[in-house]
Amino acid sequence: MIDPSEWALPDSKAVIAAMGPRSERGRRENWVFTNHISSVDLYSYLKHRFGDPNGSAMTLRSPSVDNLIHWNYTIASGPVILDVRGFDLHNEITAFLPSNTECPDWPTLERRLLEEFRQSRDGMKTIRERFEKWRLFINPHHVLRVKLERQVKRLVELDLKNVGVPEDPQSVEELPAYQEHLAKCQSIYQEAMALCVDIQLSAPVFGESAVNLLARLLAKPTVRADQRFFEDHCRRNIDVRVKGLYLICDGFAGRIDGSEEPFKEFLRLMSRRNDLLHGNVDPTKGTGHEVYFDHRFIPLWVSSQGLTQLALEHALANVDPDAAIRDWEAAQGFVALLLTKLDTRVRDIVDLAFAQQQLGYRLETGAIGVILPQARLGFFPGRGPAPHPGNTA
Repeated sequence: MIDPSEWALPDSKAVIAAMGPRSERGRRENWVFTNHISSVDLYSYLKHRFGDPNGSAMTLRSPSVDNLIHWNYTIASGPVILDVRGFDLHNEITAFLPSNTECPDWPTLERRLLEEFRQSRDGMKTIRERFEKWRLFINPHHVLRVKLERQVKRLVELDLKNVGVPEDPQSVEELPAYQEHLAKCQSIYQEAMALCVDIQLSAPVFGESAVNLLARLLAKPTVRADQRFFEDHCRRNIDVRVKGLYLICDGFAGRIDGSEEPFKEFLRLMSRRNDLLHGNVDPTKGTGHEVYFDHRFIPLWVSSQGLTQLALEHALANVDPDAAIRDWEAAQGFVALLLTKLDTRVRDIVDLAFAQQQLGYRLETGAIGVILPQARLGFFPGRGPAPHPGNTA
């Protein structure tokens, strides 16, 4: 039982007698493999020895990665039936034992399995080379959405319109309390300024990331195969890229021609972002105070300024929560426009991909896809009797 070299495919009658719902065999002993036994090694070894998975749980799988049991082998070791299952979070084995059989020495089994892996490495390598190889990467579109949603939420929570600004002190005694109150106001306004600037810089990137992700997800095979052509498309101006998506991608039911108001607003958003990003200065757009001078050096203010106004003037610079939130809404509206141009057959797939923190990339084909389960299914495995695979839920 603990010598994998002696494992063999079981007789179907023996499996039913050991694992069937009316089985009267002795007992079951369960073991969760440690991290020394990887899923890919264990599966490759079993497939090298016994072919495709033959366990009963394979009949219950859906054609997706959203399954509790991903693979299942049932094998025999003399009179013992062994059931090996690959879950999302761990791999385990159950021994269906005759009454007079001692509990297996599971650590010894693991050591012998590792030795078997070494002896079977060529065959296992051949098996593994037939697998699709994907690599996970962080989805920047999802990361930006999470960041921006949190920033907008925090900006709303600051509620700048209702921040209690202190009145100018009327005596020396009022000065300490005034300074403390003023420092709190300055801190709130400075945080709001940082949030506004970051939102206005990041919102256009959120929209652009949607364009880039759509191109990666839906690029036609001929485009995907021509890396130079694809890279040339990705370097073009954003308006050209958006208008050309329907040409280089499958799954578009219509094109964006530039007349759509969400697209126009997004281009305006990109222009404002570029001004911020490159530090462009346009004094004609200034919204600060007007100051007159006489005899060159005599300043004359249009409105009087108190101590509080002077102290908060810099902290209030570029603080416009409403404008920042409008930029975020404009970016979301642009992404929504992109999605409305998709065929219904691919819209759900793209929605799912946009919502993933991690996506998979297949180097051989350049394909990108959702490869992780939508829910990490599993349970806290024990060392005692295991549930019957067909009854696990």
